[in-house]
Amino acid sequence: MPRLNRFPLRRITLASLLFSCTLWGAHVEPDDAYLHTGGKKIDLIVAKEYAREAPEIVRYESAVLTQYEKMFGYRLDDTLYQGFASSKNQVANAFSTQIPLNMQIDFVGGSLLPDYFATTSWIKTLLLHESAHNFQLNAKRNPLSRISHMVFKNTPVTFLYFAPVFPVPNLLESSFMLEGNAVLNESLYDNGGRLYSGAFRALTLTQAKAGLLTPARLYNDHLFFPYGTHHYILGGYFQLFLAQKYGIEKTNHYFLAFSDQWLPFFTNAVCRAHFGSSFETLVKEYNAWLQAEAKTFQETKGETIAFSKANVPLNSDEREIFFLISDHRSAPKLVHFMKETKRVTKERGDFLLGKTFKISDRYYTRASGRISRDNIAIGLFDRDGKLLAGSASKAVQSLLPDGEELYFDAKNSYDGFTLMRDDKVLGKVNSSVISDRAGNYYYFRQQGKERTLCRNDKPLFRYRGYYGKVTDVESSGAVWFIASTKNGSALYRYRNGKTERLTPGDDVVDARRIDDTHALLEVIRSDGIAFVKVPLQPQEASVYERSYFFEGKYHLSDTNATEPAALRNYHAWNNLHYSALAQNVEVSDKGSVNFSLSATFSDPLERNHMRIYTSRYDDDTVAGIGYDNSAYNLRFGADLYGVLSHKDKVHDRGFGGNLYLRYPWYRQTYLKGDLLANLHLDSDRDAKSPASLEADWRKVQQFGESFYPSFYHRAAIFGVADRGDFAYGARYTLSKNIADGLFIGTDLHYAHSDTDRAAAKERGILIDDTSFAAFTDPSRFVMPSLRSEIYAKEAFKGELSVKKVFNFSHYYFSLPLSLRREALYGRYRYFSLQGKKRRFGFNEYALGITFELLAFHKLPIPVTVEWMQNNDLKDSEQFRVMFDLQF
Repeated sequence: MPRLNRFPLRRITLASLLFSCTLWGAHVEPDDAYLHTGGKKIDLIVAKEYAREAPEIVRYESAVLTQYEKMFGYRLDDTLYQGFASSKNQVANAFSTQIPLNMQIDFVGGSLLPDYFATTSWIKTLLLHESAHNFQLNAKRNPLSRISHMVFKNTPVTFLYFAPVFPVPNLLESSFMLEGNAVLNESLYDNGGRLYSGAFRALTLTQAKAGLLTPARLYNDHLFFPYGTHHYILGGYFQLFLAQKYGIEKTNHYFLAFSDQWLPFFTNAVCRAHFGSSFETLVKEYNAWLQAEAKTFQETKGETIAFSKANVPLNSDEREIFFLISDHRSAPKLVHFMKETKRVTKERGDFLLGKTFKISDRYYTRASGRISRDNIAIGLFDRDGKLLAGSASKAVQSLLPDGEELYFDAKNSYDGFTLMRDDKVLGKVNSSVISDRAGNYYYFRQQGKERTLCRNDKPLFRYRGYYGKVTDVESSGAVWFIASTKNGSALYRYRNGKTERLTPGDDVVDARRIDDTHALLEVIRSDGIAFVKVPLQPQEASVYERSYFFEGKYHLSDTNATEPAALRNYHAWNNLHYSALAQNVEVSDKGSVNFSLSATFSDPLERNHMRIYTSRYDDDTVAGIGYDNSAYNLRFGADLYGVLSHKDKVHDRGFGGNLYLRYPWYRQTYLKGDLLANLHLDSDRDAKSPASLEADWRKVQQFGESFYPSFYHRAAIFGVADRGDFAYGARYTLSKNIADGLFIGTDLHYAHSDTDRAAAKERGILIDDTSFAAFTDPSRFVMPSLRSEIYAKEAFKGELSVKKVFNFSHYYFSLPLSLRREALYGRYRYFSLQGKKRRFGFNEYALGITFELLAFHKLPIPVTVEWMQNNDLKDSEQFRVMFDLQF
């Protein structure tokens, strides 16, 4: 294989891999029909099943953009590609990005979290929140970013020789600032929002009282409770603090000021120039403000029966209260609290996190999970992650005495929640729903800022606010519910036309009745969620109305003013747009100018992308084109390159390429099965050009923020044809968390080739020293201590490994690098290789430590320091440092 392919193509491939990690980080499910408007300002791409909703979405989004142009102080410099995904994407989320394009994708999974956002409309909240991100990230005040963006488009960073240039500078801003500001903006327009949630106010005040709101902890993507939620909630209250002090517009204009930096790293300097105080000073003032607010905050006292790092709703029947708890690193546990005996038991189960339901003495959780190769649905899942038959697309709320279910129709619950019973629509509601023993059901409806508690279709009472959920019903008909207090969230009861507060705590987020005098409460602590048994202390009280200075001041323009364009069919291949240009130029030791260029074109649904590339290394120059498509269940892609010039005297055919096909023949929550076909054609006729077919089966379970999967099981068989030779083999990998962060694993790999030709022609089974390869060959082996390439007729590898994860961390605000955690490991590998005449054995030992570093406060980068010994090689000891850049 000539040098012209070895170096330049690897560099291009590495750049493509890094870019693809960002590019394909989120996507819509395949094999769905979409339509789009093709608008210049907004190009709405909507699933065909939601075509009727397109005009309303476009009108509302147009009003949002018009308002945000005033609020953020600039216009978007590119079309906003806005996707509204099909019902095969039931995820309680959305995303906004500048990579590969100025875009957002909104999903229809809001019925999974009916009480989380304290909002009237799921889709309006998404549009307000995600569009704020588009404005935050699109800003480019400094001229270097504006000019470079015209050329390099949405490349995160490019280098002009050694000097970095940032075409999209605000990508490096902390999620604390980005998500917090979006939470502020989602709450401004008479639709509620997370700033109105009593639970999140309680979370913020408990964190402040514990002294946890430091610049380093706020600004970094850390691994402490409440994990990623802290960006949204603590960040939202920080933005509220700024808005109260400086005004909404000046607070939003911060992102324009941040983009004025040529090197977008200096948050203190930007805050000082824009607000008059450094970020660190502002955090001190923010703390003082919250400490003053928290002076009268009351923490719930009682008997703690369980503790969790996740906030998951309670459920109960006549005998027990049951719920999931999680340490956020391993499989959840199902907790049973027996009402009569007060006995507590816990059992492990590989449940998806969510509210637990008990059906025929079996337990299921309401969650969103993959139910087929092209469908993610809300439903009830058992302890193995399997969907309960008949529950797909149902966000089950309560089980009625006659066995029927009350549920939200997940497909049609994007603007309010559509409550159903036995396929009959009961109406639109704005909270979770519970039922009593007589079959009555209870919930909240929202009209403006007025929240109404209802039994069946009958209103019971009203209060002012957006936050509140029903938790239990007494046999007398008295209704328990959670609602706001001045300092957070509390348990109330509505009885005989009056409301009373049942416990003094401001930290209650859920509750269930134990008996006439006691309750089990789910309460917020600074380091997690506690489940506490308390006596009832009823006192007459009214629900607190949370109000903000901005209410009534900000309004969207007439949402009927924009007439959307007619919808037409959306095809991924003819909606490719130029999205990025990656380049690198350097001078070699020989004095020649080397370079690589790769232009990428992507479609807004990220279903396909094309790249055109060229590179030169010394006297070797190649150019090519590549394409990837994930619009269908059969994923495919190809690269074709030509050799423009070369120096080495090789058997050169003048071109080369790669082709792959991947068919996901099975998908179900933790289980995956794939058929993969790969073809590599090298430009050197004597170099390996394998065509492979592989079938694999995997079970992967990874919970919360675990460093490694809690359980990883893979089996694969393969066949490889290479220039008239044929090889076959199999691979088996198993890894398991057997204790707190202690993992053991094994990896077995076997391959046999029928070649009888010289290894000098790169024939047979390849064994080399790097885990990175320019082409796919499942028969290839990696021996890191080898430092060369060898070929064998038959190869076997057996590996045993042990890893121990530690969670020592140290975060910095003023430095761009922090330590999140680390893992020590030991590994033994035995290789048996059959050469042309004899068999060779190699024993490789390795000890190492992997540090998970956090770069620029948001990008995790594992760095491994490893010592290896292989006495069967001439260089028996090696030491290496590895950066896993494919984060």
